[in-house]
Amino acid sequence: MKIKAGKLKKQGTSVKEKTIAAGNAMKNGFYTEAIWILSAIMEARLKKLIIITEGRNPGAASGLEQHLKRIKLLQTREQYSTLKTHFSSSLISSLREWKNNRNIMMKDMIEMHVSLERKERLAKQGIALLKSLNKVYKHYRLAVHAPTDRTSVQAIIPVQEETSKTPAELIPATHDTSTA
Repeated sequence: MKIKAGKLKKQGTSVKEKTIAAGNAMKNGFYTEAIWILSAIMEARLKKLIIITEGRNPGAASGLEQHLKRIKLLQTREQYSTLKTHFSSSLISSLREWKNNRNIMMKDMIEMHVSLERKERLAKQGIALLKSLNKVYKHYRLAVHAPTDRTSVQAIIPVQEETSKTPAELIPATHDTSTA
């Protein structure tokens, strides 16, 4: 039996694909899914803002709260005054409040029934916040003349390729694993 090392395509890795997925989830009434997709988009946007500002990647282990703290810290530094002018403290507070409400809702889902209206309201608040965040992101990126495509950012910040191959992918395609 021959095993071919195939390449699996990650679905929804770009912000555009995630935004479409969140819209589809909202349209079909999957509000919990939409909330988590919106959270991932917000996290990606904040991470990109940090990369543009500092010129280095904050790491994969940092989440939404850590990104918000980092941006708030960067705003206090004089060299990042452009970030302070474009990214308001009220937006940081709104994003943090939405994240906290998301976490509370998820904890409530374990203990009791969470109404569909509550999920829908939180998802709609997330969409409104994401629109504000995207607007800030766009204006800030233009203000600092940051590259827009992924290859330009990778030229600034070298990204190491992950080697998360399964054992089947490590075996060459011509290798016969049968025990004949």
